[in-house]
Amino acid sequence: MAGLDKPVLVIWHDAYARVNNEWIDRTELTDEPCVIQTVGWLLATGPKSKHLTVYQSGSREDDDVDNVIKIPRGMVQKVIPLQIPHHKKRKR
Repeated sequence: MAGLDKPVLVIWHDAYARVNNEWIDRTELTDEPCVIQTVGWLLATGPKSKHLTVYQSGSREDDDVDNVIKIPRGMVQKVIPLQIPHHKKRKR
């Protein structure tokens, strides 16, 4: 994992589709967004990147990443930095 990547919570609006293949009355459709929360490591990218890239796991040995999601910047509502607590070892 690159040292610049930070743990974050990303709140964003996703595209939404009804996939149950049933008919629905138009009055039941709403304009409410599909709000998603994603937690992971924010991949450091350039300021002109059109996507925010978050990954779930990363290898320290070879800098590989896993479970990558690219969120279009226009869908991102908020990025909240997360703190990872470091516990001091107890003296015995």
